[in-house]
Amino acid sequence: MQEKTVKVNIATIHMSPRNKPRYTEKTHARRLVQMLKRASPCLCCPAARKFSGHSGSLDLWNSELWEICSVCRAFVGITKWVWSYKGLTNRCPCSVLGKEEALATTLKILTQKGYI
Repeated sequence: MQEKTVKVNIATIHMSPRNKPRYTEKTHARRLVQMLKRASPCLCCPAARKFSGHSGSLDLWNSELWEICSVCRAFVGITKWVWSYKGLTNRCPCSVLGKEEALATTLKILTQKGYI
């Protein structure tokens, strides 16, 4: 008998929605710890591939953008959404609280919840 070789696109398998994890607080905290080691963490997004900027690819998760942003905002206690001419916006903690307060609050919460 001859063996057949089948080529499989690993990227396709990896990106299948059923294989992607949901973006949860635990995931957010783990990625935040890594992201905070960067020189300018306020220019990064913990949910984005390689922590690229806020417009980075969020294709790692089986979650909608609003769900990902809600996890991030709720982590630092931001519950109010901002209305602009573009509609409801997903303003990041550094924009809403200011860089210093956002970073200090994030570190405090990571410590309180035992993530660091």
